[in-house]
Amino acid sequence: MVASSYVANRREWAARKELTGSPLGDPRGSRRRARELRDLARRDPVLVAADQERLRRIYGEQLPLW
Repeated sequence: MVASSYVANRREWAARKELTGSPLGDPRGSRRRARELRDLARRDPVLVAADQERLRRIYGEQLPLW
């Protein structure tokens, strides 16, 4: 954790959103992505793994937070 102002936090978010492979750049948006993964997990956990693999093929490995 790093103390930050609202403006600095938004600047960091905007920069990370444009990085290739960033989960922030998912076209579904973070809320829809989370809901879709939750629903997949309820139906069949194997589908979640398949979706994660699909995203890895498109974006590569997820970037570390720090």
